[in-house]
Amino acid sequence: MFITFPGRYLVLAPNFNHIGISKKITDESERNRLREVVNQIKPNDVSVIVRTAAVNVPSEVIENDLKYLLALWGQAKGIGQKSSAPYLIHQDIDIIQRITRDHYSEDVHKIIIDSKSAFGRLANFLSVSIPAAESKLELYEGDTPIFDIYGIELDIAKALNRKVELPSGGYIIVDQTEALTTFDINTGSYVGRQNARDTVLKTNKEALKRIAEQIRLRNIGGLIVIDFIDMDDAADREQIFLELQAELKNDRAKTSILKISELGLLQMTRKRTSESLEHVLLESCPHCQGRGKIRSTVTEAHDLLREVVRLHTQTKKTLLTVRVRDDIRDWILEEETDWLQDIIDQYGITVNFRANSMTLANMQETSYEISAE
Repeated sequence: MFITFPGRYLVLAPNFNHIGISKKITDESERNRLREVVNQIKPNDVSVIVRTAAVNVPSEVIENDLKYLLALWGQAKGIGQKSSAPYLIHQDIDIIQRITRDHYSEDVHKIIIDSKSAFGRLANFLSVSIPAAESKLELYEGDTPIFDIYGIELDIAKALNRKVELPSGGYIIVDQTEALTTFDINTGSYVGRQNARDTVLKTNKEALKRIAEQIRLRNIGGLIVIDFIDMDDAADREQIFLELQAELKNDRAKTSILKISELGLLQMTRKRTSESLEHVLLESCPHCQGRGKIRSTVTEAHDLLREVVRLHTQTKKTLLTVRVRDDIRDWILEEETDWLQDIIDQYGITVNFRANSMTLANMQETSYEISAE
């Protein structure tokens, strides 16, 4: 029953009287400033937790965030008092608004959306919560799928790869299990110009930057073990440890990191805030009893709909026949009917689904086929 309303800079907790400051804010003078700002604007009957994003944010911006959250609480409380259960009195913002709220910064140059309805919802949200971001919002209306324009499909594919290439020719092998995630670093084809120590140190330096990036990109949580290439010199191990520690400071999730052992192993933990990218986009394969991974039904359905647009754009054909696995067809017709109808209306095409024998058990066949007539 601990109710919270998260905002961009603050989290409002009604029915308590307390001020909390994010532990990630380590500068004592900034902590004191934020506490004083909140103390002056906070009503006595609510608690406020200051988020990490509030560092160096002007007091008037923080005050506007609190006013927005208090308005949400007032609206929910008012509806609850005059409604009979069961009744929805408040619903959190959708995932697009939530991602924008949590990840927007002054470094963001554009926010591009290819859905008119989502564009309208986000524009209204930004006008109230992040006015500075509203001018950066753009609606994409091109024929080519937005994922193709910005190479998102390729980025997703790379983020799911087990092997991550390094600039010098080395590589990292990523393995996720129920217990932990491992990163195994190898020199590959790279040979240092001076000696073996030069090769090892350069490869480990490249790897630590890529690993910090991959941990955030894949949203990996829990126990993480990094197997660096063995470094005989304790000074080299300390250098790699400190550089990795510096890279992880940019991570929004809390991390705890231990020193590198003489064997080159580093253990760390990262707070698990949600499922990893692999768990979201992949599912256990029935063909190998879960020892491998395949793309999920939802992922395949979304890819199919984008492929429909690609084929129409390339061929200009208006009648498309789709042979697809039953589970993918059913998901589209039951869960993605609005998206499918938007495509049909926007491009003036007809999409016919045809029965076929493709199943998850037959891994030799593609999960769908599309033809133009």
